[in-house]
Amino acid sequence: MEFKYKIALDANGLDLGPIEALEASKIFINNNPDTEIHLVGDFKEMQTDNLPTNIKIYQNDTKSVNPRDIRQVMRENISINQAIDLVRNNEASGIISGGDSGSYLSSLTFKLKRLENVSRPAFMGVALSIKNEPVLMLDIGASLEAKPEYYVEWAHLADRFYKVMYKVENPKLTLINIGVEEYKGTQNLRDANDLLKQENFNYIGFSEPRELLKGNYQIALSDGYGGNLTIKGFEGGLLTFKEALKIHVKNSFMAKMGALLMKGAFKKVAATFDYRNIATAWVIGVNAPAIKIHGASDKNTIQVALKNMKDALEFDLMSHLKG
Repeated sequence: MEFKYKIALDANGLDLGPIEALEASKIFINNNPDTEIHLVGDFKEMQTDNLPTNIKIYQNDTKSVNPRDIRQVMRENISINQAIDLVRNNEASGIISGGDSGSYLSSLTFKLKRLENVSRPAFMGVALSIKNEPVLMLDIGASLEAKPEYYVEWAHLADRFYKVMYKVENPKLTLINIGVEEYKGTQNLRDANDLLKQENFNYIGFSEPRELLKGNYQIALSDGYGGNLTIKGFEGGLLTFKEALKIHVKNSFMAKMGALLMKGAFKKVAATFDYRNIATAWVIGVNAPAIKIHGASDKNTIQVALKNMKDALEFDLMSHLKG
């Protein structure tokens, strides 16, 4: 039987083990019978008999020894490489991995190649604003430094991505900087600002990182160093706020009563900023849809990633990115 959507899933880099990928796949397939999942990982200790016909297992217990040695990564029969080869050989159309980010990016770039007119692929994170709208941020770690033209290339990719995946015709785009004034920031950022103004984007100029989740724009551009710090800063700040709130509620009877009354609001806010409800950082700029999931991902997170990948295949994302 031929399935409409085919996804390769590298399961070896997950902190909770490949079992999470297997369980997520079984649940997802049950609700999406038109999808085939190619699972690559160490499943030899697990029960894999009597699986649905649209789950294929590729036994591989090899992990990268030295992710910093790109040549060694390319030579190894690691699960990341095997999963990417499934896409390269047209056995799958998209790939998801929870493995080492550096190895994943290197293998994707080497094996699948960059899109035409893309100098560097980028990690593109997805968050939700306080308006409950997706916010894309790129780069968040692929290139520590970015030339001015990289920002323009990434802007084109993100703009097309947002239009296809979220059905928004004219997403607003900003460039993250230490201030909104045009004289601030590095020379690269100021040059990128000038280039972006010349393009046909809904470009609003510089924004500070603190504006990221306010819903004033849909796409935020940064170099990989600043983007990664911004994302981790938000994550740390939200976790710290959560812990501080617990401490103060615990130590006050009145606070406990107030927290009880606001329980519903707290849950909605927590759901908005819970990365598990988004689950994806896209590797954008290579010749296939590719998702990087967090190593701590559980079966629920992986199901969200599978849904996002299926959407990308259903909406024919790559034809739009190449256009």
